[in-house]
Amino acid sequence: MQLRADVAIVGGGVLRLAHAYAAARRGHRVVVFERNPRAAGASARNFGMIWPIGQPSGEMHTMAMRTPAQPTGWELGPALASGLTLRFYPAFSICTSLAALRRRVAAETPEYDRWHIHGLISQTSQGELTLGDSHEYGTCVDVFNKEEVDHLILRYISSFLRAPDMSVAQRWHGVYAKHQTKPYLRLSPTDGVRIVTGVGGSGMTLSFGLAEDTISAMSL
Repeated sequence: MQLRADVAIVGGGVLRLAHAYAAARRGHRVVVFERNPRAAGASARNFGMIWPIGQPSGEMHTMAMRTPAQPTGWELGPALASGLTLRFYPAFSICTSLAALRRRVAAETPEYDRWHIHGLISQTSQGELTLGDSHEYGTCVDVFNKEEVDHLILRYISSFLRAPDMSVAQRWHGVYAKHQTKPYLRLSPTDGVRIVTGVGGSGMTLSFGLAEDTISAMSL
């Protein structure tokens, strides 16, 4: 028996599944090809937040995933960000005092710039705190964990967060592709084929909006 599909998706991460979902919603039969038996790539190592506030105004901010208004009385415990975060996301580039903040960080704590550290904290449904994070860029990043970087992150977060237990239960590294100048990369090598990649650390935030745009542009 032959199985046929209208749309084939290569990869089972959030970006690919978002495209599969967008195509399926339009009534297409979709097949997804994934090399691993369970999630193990960048989508399984993300920070666990949808973060439209970090996207610059315009196309990217509009594309970032929001929910409808929640029922009255339902509140999400806030994710926390820090002053260092202001220098990390392009959304804050319009802040007139950003240049002064960058100079201060570079002068007082250059180690935070070296590892692109800023403070983010979110809480899982089981009560665990996800703390982060640092960044290393390049064509060949180091595979070994750096204890000094962990120490810097915890030292900074401890300056504005008081939690009952700040011990580290697990560490992980997310590895993802990021374009040097573009927020994502979308190519059309031939008719009916699209390559969409390079969303960097914004996969959870941008994938579903980007998928809707891609599938619509292909007139599927």
